[in-house]
Formats: sequence, structure tokens, C-alpha cells
Amino acid sequence: MVNALVLSGCRTEPLGSYLKALGILRIIGAQADTRARGHWHGDTFVLTTDLSNESLAEFFLDIYRPTPVISPWNKGSGFAKEGKSPGAVAAVGVIEASSDERLAAYRAAITIGEQIYADMVANDWEKSATVKACRERLPDLALPWIDASVVLAQTKEIYPPMLGTGGNDGRLDFSVAYMGRVADILGLKKKQKTPARPQSAEWLAAALFETPTALVAESTGQFSPGATGGANSGPVVPAPSLVNPWDWVLLIEGSMVFVSAAARRMGSDAGGRAAIPFTSDSSPTGYGSSATEGSRGEIWAPVWCNASSAAEVGRFIEEGRMTWKGKQGRSGVDFARAAASLGADRGISGFVRHALLERNGLSTTAVPVGFVTVKERPQVALTGDLDRWLQRIRRAKNAPASIEGGIAAVQRCLFDVARQGDSKAMQGLLYEVAGLEHLAGRARRFRADADIRPVAGLAAVDWLPAIDDGTAEFQIAAAFATLRDSDGTGLREIVCPISRKGGSPEWSIAPEPVPGLTTAPIVCVFAAALVRRTVIVASRDRQGGTRGVGVQPAFSYGLSAARGSITRFLASDLDEDRLGSLFRSLLLLDWRSTDSYKSSPVEEEFEITPPVWALLAPFFHGRPIEMPSGTELTLRAEGSWPGMLRSDHIAEVVDAALRRYRVARIFPVFDRGVAQRISKNAPSGDHLAAALLLRSAPRSISRLVQQSSYQLQ
Repeated sequence: MVNALVLSGCRTEPLGSYLKALGILRIIGAQADTRARGHWHGDTFVLTTDLSNESLAEFFLDIYRPTPVISPWNKGSGFAKEGKSPGAVAAVGVIEASSDERLAAYRAAITIGEQIYADMVANDWEKSATVKACRERLPDLALPWIDASVVLAQTKEIYPPMLGTGGNDGRLDFSVAYMGRVADILGLKKKQKTPARPQSAEWLAAALFETPTALVAESTGQFSPGATGGANSGPVVPAPSLVNPWDWVLLIEGSMVFVSAAARRMGSDAGGRAAIPFTSDSSPTGYGSSATEGSRGEIWAPVWCNASSAAEVGRFIEEGRMTWKGKQGRSGVDFARAAASLGADRGISGFVRHALLERNGLSTTAVPVGFVTVKERPQVALTGDLDRWLQRIRRAKNAPASIEGGIAAVQRCLFDVARQGDSKAMQGLLYEVAGLEHLAGRARRFRADADIRPVAGLAAVDWLPAIDDGTAEFQIAAAFATLRDSDGTGLREIVCPISRKGGSPEWSIAPEPVPGLTTAPIVCVFAAALVRRTVIVASRDRQGGTRGVGVQPAFSYGLSAARGSITRFLASDLDEDRLGSLFRSLLLLDWRSTDSYKSSPVEEEFEITPPVWALLAPFFHGRPIEMPSGTELTLRAEGSWPGMLRSDHIAEVVDAALRRYRVARIFPVFDRGVAQRISKNAPSGDHLAAALLLRSAPRSISRLVQQSSYQLQ
């Protein structure tokens, strides 16, 4: 009869509880029921087996054979008969002196381990040589612990941070603690007061099913943060570290599931975390204390919902596949993006992320910092376009503190994109990247030494579907950001210290023509940009010998803004802080081949805009006006108009524009009070000047003239 045993004592977090579940599955599959399967239901482990709750307990109490766990390469492993670790020597001695048949393999491994340790001392071996000797001479049952503790790559040994630095964390040697807890559960200690089996049964029931029990005052290591004791752990004095012996034994058994085939498969290229299953470099983001605590890496514990055997679980953990952009992920952010782009093994529903934080001096604590669901989010793939630029900044030496802060902000956004993947998260990412680019642009010596250039290569045609939220703020920001001429220069070169060289953005030696993008109100920046653009075009016309009255400051290309959105902008009815953030973000994109893109909201057919903008816009659009006679006429603004608008001399500009219309015979009759009348309720001069930079749909230009005619007469 197959039973589904709900092991309420085995949870996805903390790490010790998770490893305990893996240890149970590993042991049962190897020693009791080869057909046993395990899976996670919510945060609880379910064991599917022929055993019942009672026979499961009987197996562990009477039949279970502990895996030989020894670490002769460590000085505190109990093999040094002289030194400052009498407790470690005693732990080895208890196992060595036992007569329990279940420990026969353990005793044999200890005997060989003593020989290896003696050879290490006599020959002054390095740790890697000792580990190699252990792999060659110890029995096969001892190999899982060695492979989980130390990965022997071709050029060096690598220590999986789950087990510290080769099976120890500071003064705590995990193999010694394991032997001590094995002695507890088997009743091998001479001073044990209570009968061995009843006490062990009580501990086991607590480990499997969370029943109450008394604990042992021993170190829990890094696996259970809530039981470590120490400062502020008690109401009056610090509480001691407490552990259930069965918890410790089973979690060490489970840690041996995390053996690695990566180093052997990838050879000398398998450096650092890439050789360790589901273990990454630290990405200090995604949890509250990430900015203040040091970390030794992260462990991403896989959670699966389909019942799997110990061999199947061991296989996908051994491979440890977290692929980002065709390569094994290295950082926590890479892992999060792999989970959001199906770069993780199929069958895994999510990961519990554990940060190995340095707390209490040199001790490490595995703190659960969130659950990451495996779910495909296509937009996450776009973030790979930023990797090369970000890597150059991250690897640069002597980065200012502001740059370090900017990098951390981008990392947080990358993690948010991987977890959420919505347009808000994508916009936030671009905004922080724009901020980091701005900081790099100011740090001239740093950017020159690291050869950091402005962001390039982000194709707007790919990014737009992921960032367009359909708001008027987004449409207006996109309409400003896309303004450019045929050579690619646009507003980015006016408001940022960036120039174009061969079509690619480069840092400009001179400061930005219009400062204040990060400090001034965005409307003022846009208005100042119109003034600057008018000066640039007027100068270009003079140099090119262009004849004609006035100047036409319109850019050659750019997305058209809907009239309804322009009306709201003129009425100060938009979130201008958000508009500015979006504009800064969208400046990073390459807008070529996007002029046909249409964003919501859709332009209304007969949208009524402020008369003053309708009157002045044809002078700034660079679009011809279709005359009743069938001919076309292009109106040109006077070079002084943008500056006058910024000074709120709106009536004077309107009066001058009306004269231009009369000369063009567009409006044959006007009331003399028109200029004062329409200027009285006009938007602010900055809003009006900024809006005149925007482009409307081509069919709107002639309609603007008609609309002005109807409203003015």
C-alpha cells in the first residue's frame, strides 16, 4: 500500500528544514524503499512510500545506517590528537569505540581517515592533496560528503558555501557536529541520562511531524537562524543555541544531495559558483538588509510539485542548471532572470532564495529572503541587452560611491523585472540605468579609465511593447524622446552631455547645451530645449545659406502625440514628475524604425486644444499647410518667439503670429482684441514652448489652422 506521508516538520525554509526533507528522501530511497517519491505541497514536504508513519519511525530508530561523514583535511575534524579541539577528538572516539553494526562503515572510514591525516602531516600536504587522497582511499559511502564539501576543479579546489569552507564554518566543523548528533540519536554517550531509544523517538517525531520536544544545547550552524541563540535572543540573557539531533543528522544527509557534476563537465572553465549546484554569487537586492550586510553567496533551493525519486532529485540538483543567455548564471539576478525565462530545469515550480549573510562576527547564517516562481516572462530577455554595459561598469576599479549605489539600484530593478515583468518594473529598470549613465557621465576620470560609453543598442521596436503602459504620460514622453534629425541627433544630445560620432552615442567634451535634466522641472527642460533647438537651426540655416523669413525648429522625425494628450499636457493635467522619469528612461532607446508606432490613448477626431497652441503650432511643425487653392504653404516662426514664450510674453508672440497669417492670406479678417483675448487664459509660457516641440499627425496641421479660424472669429 502506497502512503502519502505529510512531513509537517519538513518545510521549504529555513535551509536546515529543506535539507532535512532531502535527507529523508535520500535515505529512504537508498536504504528502505527504492520506489519512494517526494514532492512539495505548498511549503510542506510529502513523502510517497510503502512505509507508514510508524514503520518510517521504526526504520530510522532501528535500521538507518548513517553516512560516513569525516573531514580529515580540516584541523578541527577530530583527527588531530593534539591541539585545541578535544571535543572533536571525543566525537570521533565515540563513533570509533561503538559496537553498533550500523556504524561499521563509519568506523572503517575513520580508520582510513586517520591514515590519510597522518600522511598529510608527514608530507605537509595542501588541502587539495588531502581531499584527493580521501576521494581515492575512502569507501564509496563517504564520497557524497567529500563531493558536497569540496569541488576539485582542474586548477583549484572550490568550496560550496552551503558547507562553509570545506565542511566547516569558523570553529564549527560540520562532520564533528554530525558525529556528535549521531551519538545522541543512537545513545552512544556514556553520560546520557534518559533511555536512548525513547528520547531518540521523541526527537525523531519532532523532526518529522513538529511535535514538542526538549532540544540539545549545541550549535545549529548556519542552517537554522531562529535557533542560533546569541545577542537579543532571550528576554534577559542571551539564549543558548539549541538543536534537535535528528534535525542535524538529516540535514547533513540532505546536504549531500548537492553534489556537483558541473566542475567535471565544464573542466577548467567551471570556476567559482558555476561549479556548485544552484549556488550563485551574492546579489544584494530583494531583502531589507541587503545594503548593509556582507554575503558569501546565495543558495537557490529548488521546489518541485511532481513526485520524484531520490535519484531524479539528485540528478537535476547535480546538474544545477540555471541558464541565462546561453550560459550558466553566476549572480542572484542571473538566477532570477533564468527562472523567468525558463532557463531552469523543467519540473521545478520555484526556488527559495537563501542569502548566506555574515552575522555574529565571522559566522554565516542562511537567511531565507524570498520565493521566486518559475514562470516565463518574455520581456525579461530584453534585459540581456544591458548586460555588457553593466558588466563593464561593475568590473571597473575605483568606482565612486555614487556609481556603486547606482549599480545596486539597477540590480534591484533587474530582480523586480524577473519577479514581476510588468511595464512598471521595466520602466523602473530603464530609469535606474539612465541614472547610472548620468553618474558615469559626470565621473569623467572613472569612465575614461574603464572605457565606459553611453548606453546604446537598445532597440525601441523591441522594448516598446514591454514598457508602454498606455498612459498619456508615456505617450508624451515618447513623443519628446523620439525627436531627432536624419543624422540621429535629437533631444538626447541637447539635454545630455552626449554627441553622435559615426551614428553611435559618445560622451561630449562640452557640457550639455540644456542642463537640469535631473534637477529642474521637466517642462522647463523641454521649453529650454526649444530655445536651444531654434538657435541651432538658425545657425545651421545661416551656414547653409538658406533664405527665408524666420526659422523652422521642427525635428525631421519623431512619434506624433495625440491631441488629447497634448491638451492634458498644456493644462498641467499630467504627472510631470513621472513624465520626466519616463522621458529620461526613453532617451536610452534607439528609436529608428519606430515612427509608425502608435501608443494609446488614440487621438480623437475633433479634439479641441487651447487656441493659442492651435494658432502657433503650424509655425513649429515643419509640415506644409494645404491651402484652399490646392497649393501648400510652410509657416516659419521668428527666432525670438521661444524665448518670449518662456518669459510669458505670450500676447506679443500671438500678435506676431497673426500678422504672419494675414501676410499669408490665411485669415483675412481678425478682431483687434484677439491676441489679448486668447492669451489671457493661455497655458504657462514654459508649457506652451514645450508643447511646440511635439509633433502631431500630418492631417492635424491643416485642421489646426481651421480650428484656430473658428475659435478666433
